Amino acid sequence: FGGCCEMSKLKVLSAAMAEIGTIESVLSISRTEVINADNTLSFSASLTDEMSEWINDTNCIGLDADYFDIAKYKKGQDDNGDLTANVDCEHVSYRLNKSDYDLEYFTETGTPTTILTAILSGTGFVVGTVEFSASTTYSIQQAMSRRGLLVQFAELLGGELLFEGFTVSILTQRGSSTAKDLMAGRNITVISKTYDKTTLDDNGNPTVSYECSLINPMALALGDVVTMAYAKLGIGVTLRIVSITTNPYNQYEVSFAVSNTVPTVEDAAYEIATSTVSKDATYNGCRIGPVNGFEAVRNDKKARAYFRSDEMKFQSGDGSGTS
Repeated sequence: FGGCCEMSKLKVLSAAMAEIGTIESVLSISRTEVINADNTLSFSASLTDEMSEWINDTNCIGLDADYFDIAKYKKGQDDNGDLTANVDCEHVSYRLNKSDYDLEYFTETGTPTTILTAILSGTGFVVGTVEFSASTTYSIQQAMSRRGLLVQFAELLGGELLFEGFTVSILTQRGSSTAKDLMAGRNITVISKTYDKTTLDDNGNPTVSYECSLINPMALALGDVVTMAYAKLGIGVTLRIVSITTNPYNQYEVSFAVSNTVPTVEDAAYEIATSTVSKDATYNGCRIGPVNGFEAVRNDKKARAYFRSDEMKFQSGDGSGTS
């Protein structure tokens, strides 16, 4: 949502990402994005002959420079007897959840760009901007999807993911760091407040979040820093937009949530202290599985040891990981 006058319209794309047509009008639509989490698009439209051909399990939806896979659709009659298509889409980054891309474990040392490149290797996604440079070691010791790896790595760095088509960036912050006054001109029309002592911010304060919608359009983006002053609810804070839902066909429709914390799945187990890991050194990734029990594999895949109830082995490999 940028507050511009010219609205975006949905493009229908083939599986090969070739443009097929434009959806000129919709009955309803919402695009939702949450920092390091949801990135979805849902819409309904009249089921014309053209639309009936366009909405299938192989075509994609283009919105500006982004792409969404059709994840679910329903074609039928509404309560008025009109034929409609209801479509739920997921950002193409959800393809990283495919089991074909799953890794049993992952360990990589280097700059964040190097590690991100390894995470995306073989998936068709490419590295964009990475606003972090300090070398680190990132490791997971259980089977995980590439998207899970990606989200956890971004949160380990303290960064925020930006998807632009098939390009993945990790930024220090989404949105603008210059605070925007949401209450200017009494622009807030609906506010709810949630107070959560079970989740704390960086300063140890309880999480406070608000759900809002605007009376008049203003330029807002995911991650923006905003200020709010609303005496009746005891609000006088500077927060960030952590989720936003927009209507690409109508700039006046925007709702969002602001909070003093960004939800994460932080886990120190994913980072290995690198002060003692020198360049070209070898180290081990460990895992526990139903076949080999406890297993340790050297990062160059030239040695493996495992221990289970009936067997213990020390093995050498050729570096391929298959021998």
